[in-house]
Amino acid sequence: MHQDTIGADISKDHIDLHRLPGGERLRIPNDRKGFVAILKWIGGLPIDRIVYEPTGAYHKAFERFMIAQGLPVGVTPPSTDA
Repeated sequence: MHQDTIGADISKDHIDLHRLPGGERLRIPNDRKGFVAILKWIGGLPIDRIVYEPTGAYHKAFERFMIAQGLPVGVTPPSTDA
């Protein structure tokens, strides 16, 4: 069965999401209302994982919400490129 992967770029005010392999994009506020919008966007389709880079404290509420919904999350370490 095909499963999508979602990449999330998290900042203080918003989260930019990119879904692969389809290429759909979504920008949501970084708050509970935005997190609920992600669930609607996913629409019950199977998700392999939601991948994000930790960003100070800005990712924590997002992470807790996704885990509470039973969605698989994956954390990628911050880039060390200068």
